Amino acid sequence: LDRGARAVASVLQQRVRPGDRVLLTYPQGLEFVVAFFGCLYCGVISIPAPLPDRGRIRRTLERLQAIADDADARFILTTTPSLPIFDELAETVGEARFAERLATDVIALDAAANYRMLEPAGDALAYLQYTSGSTTYPRGVMVGHRHLIVNSAAISRASPYGPDCRTVTWLPYFHDYGL
Repeated sequence: LDRGARAVASVLQQRVRPGDRVLLTYPQGLEFVVAFFGCLYCGVISIPAPLPDRGRIRRTLERLQAIADDADARFILTTTPSLPIFDELAETVGEARFAERLATDVIALDAAANYRMLEPAGDALAYLQYTSGSTTYPRGVMVGHRHLIVNSAAISRASPYGPDCRTVTWLPYFHDYGL
């Protein structure tokens, strides 16, 4: 996880600056976790968002556009198999809004050697968590690094999790409890 996150961070450091916003749209899986930590490692503000659903393209597209516009997202991180979805979206929209994207699953782990360490302040923004937008446009909630640490410590104290524990959940990564 650490080496993969450093590899993603090193590639991001060549393309964006700390504080830039990046949409993370992944299928459920470890690729999201690696990308999320890669963003934390280089000070990029990640925005977890569901992967567009071809079956509900209009609703999905509207939500993703609203989030991208509100957050001023620089580009999208995803997986290689998901890239064609964004080609379809660009054709549907008729513009190149989704032109800047990066498939993180093909980043070589060797790229981790080029990572330049960054230590964010505790009050620095870690990521933006967007509401579902079921009743209005999605709204972003700012979550800082200190919030992540305090929440993780509270979960650790309240739950008997250990290094050998396994957890199964139905919650998606873009939901605050899933994340």
